[in-house]
Amino acid sequence: MSNEINQKPQTELDISGEVEPEVMGVAEQPSLGSNQLAAAREAKRLAVGDVAYTLKVSNKVIEALEASDWQSLPGRTFAVGILRSYGRLLDVSVDALIAEIPGAPPVMKKHLTQTDASARKASPTGRRDGESKRQEKRMLKTGVLMIVLAIILAYAIPSGFLGEAFQSVQSLAERWVRKDVVQSPLAEPAVAPAPTESAPGAPTAEVSVQAPTSPGTLELKFAAPAWVEVRDHTGRIIYSQLNAAGTTQFITGAAPLDILIGNARQVQARWRDEPLKLDKLTGDDVARQVLR
Repeated sequence: MSNEINQKPQTELDISGEVEPEVMGVAEQPSLGSNQLAAAREAKRLAVGDVAYTLKVSNKVIEALEASDWQSLPGRTFAVGILRSYGRLLDVSVDALIAEIPGAPPVMKKHLTQTDASARKASPTGRRDGESKRQEKRMLKTGVLMIVLAIILAYAIPSGFLGEAFQSVQSLAERWVRKDVVQSPLAEPAVAPAPTESAPGAPTAEVSVQAPTSPGTLELKFAAPAWVEVRDHTGRIIYSQLNAAGTTQFITGAAPLDILIGNARQVQARWRDEPLKLDKLTGDDVARQVLR
């Protein structure tokens, strides 16, 4: 029985040494309770004014600390700071007095602040993950839709249509590059000569001006895709587009009409209800004629 009693203080000492090593380090300083600061100050032979001058505070603050009058102090943080400085000056522990100051301990406030900050940091991460998943789903749906659309177009459009249309457009583009077509006199605006005064009785020269005639209708039937451009007597374009195979177009305008037809061998033309032979072809199968 005596051995158990002798071993019990040693066990408590070991446990306290493992759990609270910092407490063991400060146990050498005496801990003051309420209303013991004044006695410790007097033991150091210090007056209230001496302590106030050293800590850079007023005498009323020192008197409030010694009387545990926490309500008269500006706040808990101020009271704890001055109290710790007072304890270091007197070489005593003031932990017991700090525990008496009303208000939540700063350690708990710091813990709560860190918890809130961690929650705020975790929230944007979750939102970014959710947005990334939604974006991946949208991209997947868009890819599937494009694949389905490509399959539908591959079966709906004839295989030779795209090739013929591309050749027709390419031949027309080459035609515009040709220098002789770009500098065609039909594309240049007609400039009327300036009137000159003539002597009385002198014969006047007649000026020939290309005047429009009665309107006519041009009928075009397309066995394959072909490009058509039609200009009226003023050089203004009245019709210009790529026509699909199997279609028919009726173009009405006042003669003379300047027509340009790409892939002309695949086009049947009628002008004023009479067949029109497209025989003036260039090397790239482009026909150009003037209808009167």
